[in-house]
Amino acid sequence: MAVANIYVDLAAAIRAEKAGQAVDPAAALYPRAVDGLRSMAAVYGAVASAKDGGAWVELFETTVCGCDTGKRKPNPEPIYRALDNLAEEPGLDIWYVGDSTTDVIAAKRAGVTNGMISLIEQDRVSPSVGSLQKILSAFPMTMAEFFTRDMASQEAVVFRADELPDVGTGDIRYCLVAASRRDRRMSILSETYAPGTDTGEDLLTHSGEEGGVVVEGELELTVAGSTWSLGPGDAYYFDSRLPHRFRNPGRVPARIVSANSPPTI
Repeated sequence: MAVANIYVDLAAAIRAEKAGQAVDPAAALYPRAVDGLRSMAAVYGAVASAKDGGAWVELFETTVCGCDTGKRKPNPEPIYRALDNLAEEPGLDIWYVGDSTTDVIAAKRAGVTNGMISLIEQDRVSPSVGSLQKILSAFPMTMAEFFTRDMASQEAVVFRADELPDVGTGDIRYCLVAASRRDRRMSILSETYAPGTDTGEDLLTHSGEEGGVVVEGELELTVAGSTWSLGPGDAYYFDSRLPHRFRNPGRVPARIVSANSPPTI
């Protein structure tokens, strides 16, 4: 069983347990995850925000939380403590798989491999646009660099619709123009938001300026605490350093053509 499958199985069971659903570690998803780890001859532990007494705690060879070290993630101390308990040293052969921005940053600071990025690459998890931006800022890397880093560089002038890579997440599509140009000084995007989707609870902030025109559907734009509703033909332009969020409140997809400079996507 792959590490990604192990993570998804265990995470699903833990979420069910925290939601008040009865989860028997002897009969549910836990054994699949644990058996997968054991089949890899792996030693494994858990680094949690708090020891909440869940049945899952018993499945690990060590469990460490912030209260054990006096420091919480993204400080790397809880990871270091878990590795000490397992008689392991930090290194890229150590996988730390988490489900939040703080987990990604903690793994990087601890000098271990972050499994969250691999799960995103495999479409096992789909964080919001805002969360993904925060995750990648720890490296640092733009969303465009993350999704297009294997593309060969080319200096084309025309880019066909099927040549535009989608650098969005989940039900939000960001089709990037000229993704293969390594010297781009701006990003041009054909954006599509499925009904009810938004860029996430984490507000977007990045350098530069951005603007766009709504082509179809409805768009709700929030910038620095103010919110506007936009329809076809309406446009926006603002300083990207201001916290902002995009949402489609309608019942049909919203399509936007946007640009930002410098290219933070």
